[in-house]
This record gives sequence, C-alpha cells and structure tokens, in this order.
Amino acid sequence: MGLLQRARSRIRHAVLARKVGGLGHHSAIDNPDMLTGAKGVFLGDHVTIRGHSRIECVITPPYQGQIRIGDGTIAQFYFHCGAARSVTIGRRC
Repeated sequence: MGLLQRARSRIRHAVLARKVGGLGHHSAIDNPDMLTGAKGVFLGDHVTIRGHSRIECVITPPYQGQIRIGDGTIAQFYFHCGAARSVTIGRRC
C-alpha cells in the first residue's frame, strides 16, 4: 500500500471512529448506503463491511439498540443489519 493510500485509510478510520460507538484497529465500513444510530455500533479489530451496506441501530428512547461485530469478521456487499435491542455477530464470521 502506497503512502497516499495509507493516509486516506487513516483519515477514513478517524472519521468513522468519531461516528460509531467503538472501532477496532484496521476496521472499516466501505461506502455504506445507510448508517443510522452509529453510536450504537461497535466493531472489533480487523472487521470489514463491504460497500452498499445498511446498518440501522435504533438508539432513541425507549430503545437502546446495539450492534456488536467481533474481531476478524467480514460482511460482504449489501450486508443489512438492524437492532432495536441487541445484535451480536461473533468473531471471524
């Protein structure tokens, strides 16, 4: 990976880290179609969610939705996950 690509990757990671509840090392959500309630989304290390994903977490009262995705998980294109309470996807899924 070239210097410019690494810089872009770090910037994307920093921006995403501010949006979501937790973001592990070397994790990314590539070009999502929808990311709502992002503060309820927690990604482990080395998680990749490919493009056109929809991640919907209901965090408005009375709901406190959380989506947790374990280390090493890869979600392919058009992945869709929603939670009003809790969804946990394990490691290396």
